[in-house]
Amino acid sequence: MEWVERLNQSMKYIEEHLTDEIDYEQLGRIACNDEEQWKYFIAVSSTKESGGFEEYTVPASTWVIFSGTGNNQSIQELEQRIITEWLPASGYEYANAPDLEVYLNPDPQNAQYEVWISVVKKKE
Repeated sequence: MEWVERLNQSMKYIEEHLTDEIDYEQLGRIACNDEEQWKYFIAVSSTKESGGFEEYTVPASTWVIFSGTGNNQSIQELEQRIITEWLPASGYEYANAPDLEVYLNPDPQNAQYEVWISVVKKKE
């Protein structure tokens, strides 16, 4: 099962349990398997040689971009609202690409940021 399918299953689980207490252990079993590890990259776009750093090319995709300001908690709240409110009502679902957090002003107490979510139109 590819990671996008697991992510969509995870989102379905969260949506079904919005008023219940979420079993995060069960959610973790849905989202991951023993054969694949999730990676979190702190990255920069560059045309220069990587100098030994790991390289990752973000695939072409259709992106929905959400802007926000605030502290490190506010970006987590924005991402939660995207997953639980916007995405289920949007007519879109996750595509096969990573989420991106773009920090325009990285001040931890007054950050300006964008959350980029790769999407595809839901199949009718």
